[in-house]
Amino acid sequence: MVRITPNRVVETHALNYLGNLLPEYTIQLCFEVEGQLNGVEKSGENTFFLSKGNGEFINGKDKITFGPGVKLHEGIRGLEGEKYSVLNGNLNTPGQHVYLTGYTPFKHTVKFS
Repeated sequence: MVRITPNRVVETHALNYLGNLLPEYTIQLCFEVEGQLNGVEKSGENTFFLSKGNGEFINGKDKITFGPGVKLHEGIRGLEGEKYSVLNGNLNTPGQHVYLTGYTPFKHTVKFS
């Protein structure tokens, strides 16, 4: 279940999954290539983890703060989608990708401001 609680300054996403025990989950946040990410841990080219606390994305005069993060595994390979459904298809969008990872069941709230 995802519950979104918007207001004028902060948008809260409460994520809650009480199903099977121990499958991995991955939450992907995607930001423009232009801009600076802070408070994140670099994993590869345009790939980052938000292990704890808050991160921020700054592009010009605009700033988005997001978090808190969680990193319980590093299983972010092979998330592109079904290659056979579309010739050279890919579900990854261009940009900088920040991952939050863990195991089910879980409850996690991510705030954006």
